[in-house]
Amino acid sequence: MTCFRKMNMAPKLGLGFGSVLILVVVLGLVSSVQLSRINSGTVDIATNWLPRVQAIAELRLDAAEVRNDTLNYMIATDKKQHYDDRIISELSAMADGEKKYGPLLSSDEERKLYQGFRDRWDKYLAVNTQVMELSRQNKTREAIDLAQSRASQLFEEATKYLQEGLEFSDKGVANAAKNAAEAYWSSRYWVVGISIGAVSYTHLTLPTI
Repeated sequence: MTCFRKMNMAPKLGLGFGSVLILVVVLGLVSSVQLSRINSGTVDIATNWLPRVQAIAELRLDAAEVRNDTLNYMIATDKKQHYDDRIISELSAMADGEKKYGPLLSSDEERKLYQGFRDRWDKYLAVNTQVMELSRQNKTREAIDLAQSRASQLFEEATKYLQEGLEFSDKGVANAAKNAAEAYWSSRYWVVGISIGAVSYTHLTLPTI
């Protein structure tokens, strides 16, 4: 500071305002980087994790409706075709949902969970077809027994994989939100710190001019 006090007016002004300008530029760069991190986290949640959560939720809902309508089909007397049509529609909706969900998978763990679901679900559908055939033959007791045993077991196993996939996606949402929050608080610290530094430097230098 002694050297600074001995400097002429023009160099003092140049050095003082130049230093402040550098701090302002650094502040702008830091803010830009931190805002980019926040935006990246927000985009990741909106375009990556939330669509997965929605896709899995829809698959679970459609699967449950297939199960419920199969049970309704077994006990129906004059509305079997109604429930048959509903099941076909629900299976079509599931196929569309899987087309949306498949491209979103980005990790081996997710793919393993999805493959586990597909394996159990295909087996469930095969048994479900047997249940409906028994019901069409008026073998209601046999249909109910099969629905409550093997079909029920496969359905629970299939939806368990969907639940685990949903939990995985929920963790992804939480981590992305946490990273965005950390970037936000970090940017605040940087902005406040650099601003205080600029003000302090100006206070220490300019009054000596």
